[in-house]
Amino acid sequence: ADYYTDSRLEGLPLGNSTTPVGQVIRADFNNYIRDHNLTAIASHTFTPWFQGTFTLGQNLNSTDFHQIYDLGNTLIAPQPFVITNTVQVDANDMETLVHRESYFGQATADLWDQLFLTAALRNDGFSTFGNNNRRHWFPKASAAWTFTKAIAGLSDKIDYAKVRAAYGETGREPNVYSTLNSFSVGRFGEYGGDASGVLRTIYMGQAGLIGPDSVGSDSLRPERTREYEGGLDFGLFKGWMDMGISYYNSKTSDVIFEAPTPPSSGSLAIVKNAATITNKGWEITSTLHPIRSNDLSWNVGLQWGRNRNLVTDLNGSSDILVGSQFILTTVARKGFPVGSFAGFDFVRCGRGLTVNGVDIDNADVSEGGCMSDGKAPAKGALFIADGGFPVLDQDNLRVLGTSQPDWTGSVHTDVTFMKRWNVSALLDIRHGGQAYNGTRGALYVYGTHKDTDIRNQTFVFGPSTNGVQGFHGDPAVAGPGAGTPVIIDQNWFENDGGAFGGNIVDFLEDAGFTKLREVSIGYHMDQPFVSHTFGLSSIDLRLAGRNLVTWTHYTGLDPETQLGGATLVGGFDWFNNPQTRSFVVTVGLNR
Repeated sequence: ADYYTDSRLEGLPLGNSTTPVGQVIRADFNNYIRDHNLTAIASHTFTPWFQGTFTLGQNLNSTDFHQIYDLGNTLIAPQPFVITNTVQVDANDMETLVHRESYFGQATADLWDQLFLTAALRNDGFSTFGNNNRRHWFPKASAAWTFTKAIAGLSDKIDYAKVRAAYGETGREPNVYSTLNSFSVGRFGEYGGDASGVLRTIYMGQAGLIGPDSVGSDSLRPERTREYEGGLDFGLFKGWMDMGISYYNSKTSDVIFEAPTPPSSGSLAIVKNAATITNKGWEITSTLHPIRSNDLSWNVGLQWGRNRNLVTDLNGSSDILVGSQFILTTVARKGFPVGSFAGFDFVRCGRGLTVNGVDIDNADVSEGGCMSDGKAPAKGALFIADGGFPVLDQDNLRVLGTSQPDWTGSVHTDVTFMKRWNVSALLDIRHGGQAYNGTRGALYVYGTHKDTDIRNQTFVFGPSTNGVQGFHGDPAVAGPGAGTPVIIDQNWFENDGGAFGGNIVDFLEDAGFTKLREVSIGYHMDQPFVSHTFGLSSIDLRLAGRNLVTWTHYTGLDPETQLGGATLVGGFDWFNNPQTRSFVVTVGLNR
């Protein structure tokens, strides 16, 4: 059993920038987890070349979470910071209880000390599913063959080589109470509400409840991932190098999303098994040992991985919103990675768009289109309207990018000298992927970003023309206003040129990076004076620095930053803090 509690008190004084009237938050979080495991293992050597094991087990888990969260607004007196010293109190009392019950069995076989087989079956039951669909089966199987032991003479050339294959199914339960439709006391920020600008379901002593924005479903099935994996592991050159190569192909069906529903239904979404998502990729790892001696050793570790994520089905929906949707829209859309950035782009030629009733792809510049003397411009050329400015296409929500990288990698090295000194370093690499730099977009609107210093200067959209410097970075432009000089002023940055006007595309940036993740130096002391003086067998000293240097084209503080922490959707920069740069001193005392 595990019980822990977290009590918090937060006070914002009168005149603070966030809530000038003052605020008090009092919260208590209580967690009680009970976990029971029962396992029986039997092993037997049937012959000198055949050994096996058999395992049966059961797991019972109960997780109880209770939250009391009181928000008090408008301080009566400057002190104290207590809920009773506030004018308006909004209380939240929430409790969740989840029961889990699992049974599993596994058999393994070791044949000739070179062929290893595993088969297992698991049955899970969760209270988070509906009564008619509580229990589910999940199988797995794997095989690995160290074939250097079977092929005569091969071990003289290769240290070892093993081929492996595996198949497995895993499941994910829905969020607690996703099968239910609950009613609750509500509050809305709305004009015409009470003095605080809030409309409440309890008003002047009259009680009221509201239904859920998202309707539950009692027929939910688990998200089921079926994955195949194969690989090869081998060692070469008498221990100088070892390497592993893996390929995987997984398909997750019945993905649980909140699919949109017509507003006329009384709700905005329904929790359902709504999507199928695939992940396919390669992973390559290698460790080199260039120097191996009693007094000096040097190891180098290399890792490279590539994953391709794709939404292949949405069960009839065109888009499903995923992530927080705060400022930025992120969606699951068929044919794109899950959590892709969606938003408005500017009108561009070659997309079949209409501007002011004109089919711009089939109309001449003189008619308000893209064509010039009957010739179409490059596909994707930025359309420039009369007056010299582009036009934001607010009729089409487009997938504009994704935070998922093309590939990731790392390089790790460590050197040990005289069995006492150790120096190590880790370099992390992420190639490709994008981040939404909403911080830059907001600062454009506020006029406080360095880029806005160009206000009241004359430019042309696209490449430089007739001595007038180009703006916006588009290689090709077309339309009746192409080449027309314009003044970029406050109006541009506060509207189509800033983050608050619906412009998403201008603030998506390459978020690839190379980062010196860690450098450390350590010293191991086991000399006689350590035992005589301190009564210890040894002392380990270590100094490490993390997140020391970042090389990137990203213009924000940190391409790894993410509003809300680790979530399904990454790459959202909205005045976030960067990764913490830290220095750590460690002293290890060993008896």
